[in-house]
Amino acid sequence: MSLSDDRNYTTGWSIRKPFFKKWQSSEIKKTSSLKILYYFSEKLILSGVMDEKRVSQSDIEKIERHFDATSSFWVDIYCDSKGFNSIARREQITLEFAKGETGSLAVDLGCGSGHALFALAELGFEKTLGVDISGRLVDAANIAAQEKGLSSQITAVKGDVERLDKIFSGTVDLVLALGLIEYLENDDLLLCEIFRILKPGGTLIIQVRNRHCIAVRVREFFKGIIGIKGKIWFREHSPKNFRKNLESAGFAIEKHRFSHFYPLFPLNLIPVIRDIIKPIENPLQRLSERFGSPGISALFASMFIVKARKPEKNNC
Repeated sequence: MSLSDDRNYTTGWSIRKPFFKKWQSSEIKKTSSLKILYYFSEKLILSGVMDEKRVSQSDIEKIERHFDATSSFWVDIYCDSKGFNSIARREQITLEFAKGETGSLAVDLGCGSGHALFALAELGFEKTLGVDISGRLVDAANIAAQEKGLSSQITAVKGDVERLDKIFSGTVDLVLALGLIEYLENDDLLLCEIFRILKPGGTLIIQVRNRHCIAVRVREFFKGIIGIKGKIWFREHSPKNFRKNLESAGFAIEKHRFSHFYPLFPLNLIPVIRDIIKPIENPLQRLSERFGSPGISALFASMFIVKARKPEKNNC
C-alpha cells in the first residue's frame, strides 16, 4: 500500500459542479474563512484539475535533460543577491535546521551544483556526498570541490535517488532532499531508502511543494486555461499528508517551516505590477516567514520544509 495519498499531477483542467452545491450547504457556511480558503484551493482548483499518471522513462529522461540544459542557472542561483532568492533561502532554512548535527557523513540527494555540500562540510561533517540526476551538475560540483582542494571530503555522483545501492545501510548521519521528491512518482521508495541509509538517530531535512498555496494554484489554473504546459512533470504535496507519510515511513518529526511566501497575492501575478511591487514584496516575504501563523502560511507559501529523525526501529 502506498505511503503517499497525494496525487501525481500533469495537465488538463476542469471545475467540478459538486463544489458549488457543497458551498451552498449549511456545513460550508458555518466553517471559518480559513477552512473555506482551504476548500477553495483543494476542490475548486485541484479537484479534477490534473490527472494521475505513472512516471515513465520518458519523463525521467526529460527531467534529466532539463537540469542538464539549465545547469548554468543552478550553478549561478546562489550568487544572485538581488531581492528575495527563494532557492537560497530554502537552503538557509535547511542549514539552520542542520545546526548542531555532526558526524562522519552527510548526503544531499538532488544536490544540484553541490552548494549545500560545502556548507555541510563547514558545519563539521567529515565527508559530504551528493547524488543528482544531472551529469552536468554533478561535474560542476566535483570541479568546484577540486578547485577548493576539497575533493577528498566532498564528492558528487550521478545516480538514482530511489536506489542508493552504493551507500551501506545505517552509515549516514544527515540526509538533505530539497526540490527532489516532487519529480518522483510517489514518496515510498525515496523515504524508505533514506531511512535505510540513516544511522539510528540520523536526521532527514526534506522540502516539498505546498499544493495549498493559493498564488501557485491560481497561476497554474490560468496557465491551464490558456494551454501553457510545464517543461517537466512534477507533483505537489499537502503538508499535513506529507507529515503523515514521513511518520508512516518510521520518522519522528521534530520541526517544520513554510517558505517562499506570496504576501501581495494576487498583485504578484500581474507582470507589470509584479516588477513594481518587488521592493515591497521582498521584505514582506521575510516578515511573513517569521510571523505568519501555520494556517495562513499553508495558503500563502509555496515551500514546506521538514526536519525528521530516524528512531531505533526501521519500519520499511
